[in-house]
Amino acid sequence: MDRMTADRPHNGVILEASPLPMPSVEELGEVQPSNRQIHLTLSQKQTAEERALYGTSQILPAPHESWRHPFVLLVDGVLDPGNLGNILRSAYFFGVDAVAICVNTCAPLSSPTLHKAASGATEALNILAIQRPADFVVASSRNGWRIHAAVAPEGDKTELSRPQMISQKMTSPLARGPSILMMGAEGEGLRKNLRSKARSNVIIAGRQRHSIGDIGVDSLNVSAATAVLLADFMTNPGEGWNRWSSARPTKPEPEGTMLSDEKSEKMNLPEEAEKLF
Repeated sequence: MDRMTADRPHNGVILEASPLPMPSVEELGEVQPSNRQIHLTLSQKQTAEERALYGTSQILPAPHESWRHPFVLLVDGVLDPGNLGNILRSAYFFGVDAVAICVNTCAPLSSPTLHKAASGATEALNILAIQRPADFVVASSRNGWRIHAAVAPEGDKTELSRPQMISQKMTSPLARGPSILMMGAEGEGLRKNLRSKARSNVIIAGRQRHSIGDIGVDSLNVSAATAVLLADFMTNPGEGWNRWSSARPTKPEPEGTMLSDEKSEKMNLPEEAEKLF
């Protein structure tokens, strides 16, 4: 029994269970106001066994909150099963609609350490397997999904022209459209081929250093950073927003339009709102 559990505590009991449902998805479809559901395009390479195990449903339920659009968290390069488990736990806690895991670069979902860290969240979340992350992001973007990349404050200088959103000072982009937040590896962060597909960067800015001096802690653990950003994304910017109501504070701007300070003031939104578009 010790060998079967890799020397982890088992208390004399081992339960053999089938793998969790984790359909392989190629892209997210366009979200329609009439039903608010998330449509999936499943991989054509799934075996008959996988179809029998995971099912063939191509629809995920709509969000319960009326103020926001659907929200999917994409995780790439997180090899530590404890970190990935904590990310899944945070995703469930904050009510993320689905977690897309890049299966070729992340810890396996079968890891006992992952399940322990997730505290049961893996059983309740919609988890999607992504084989080709860059293709998934590009295809979903064409279907109206807004792509946001979590990056370090001192990131690639060539990407500074991309709009920036700062944690705890930002207005949730979920008030504007369906969104994918991409989180990267513990060390090097999100891969460049994924960062380049984003419409905006999301940054967690640290506070002033302590009086004892700089000890080299300039970032958060990936699971902690994910929790901070999920809280930002899932915070209702105000009762004036209703996702499907035509009675917006002002007429929606064309896609890609920057909001001026004057327009932001008229909409009673903070200046950070101008960085979402």
